[in-house]
Amino acid sequence: MLNAATKTTAVLFPVSDDRRTETGPLFSGSIKLEDTQVPLAAFLKAAQDGDSQFLDLAVGAKGQQHFSGRLFRNTEKKNAKSPDYTGYLVVLPMTPDVRNEYTKEEWEAAPRLKVYGRRMRNADNSPRISLDIAPPKSDAPIGDDELAF
Repeated sequence: MLNAATKTTAVLFPVSDDRRTETGPLFSGSIKLEDTQVPLAAFLKAAQDGDSQFLDLAVGAKGQQHFSGRLFRNTEKKNAKSPDYTGYLVVLPMTPDVRNEYTKEEWEAAPRLKVYGRRMRNADNSPRISLDIAPPKSDAPIGDDELAF
């Protein structure tokens, strides 16, 4: 599954109006993990400030162990190549139907993967969100043991 060094891609497709439910996801898709396509769902949520919204990400099949994350609209794009969305996935497996499985300290200490999303069109012209997922960049200097020359 996910680990602190995971680097992969994912995709989210809008759930059609006729299939969308009040408590269901706004987007569904998949994430590639170890040569397997794992279900990915995104639920629209309101931020605590009430002024903005985000997508609550769930990686894993319904009723099985899963991972959680958030995806926010990038309101300050610097140029056309900047991602439309940014966020994270928390590398902490969650058990279905178990509340308060981890302490606040455990949540804060858990590794987080960076998520970057871009709006794209499929060959049939339908929209999707293409996601790149990677560990955060290290601030550690690069030594000779990593690059011999």
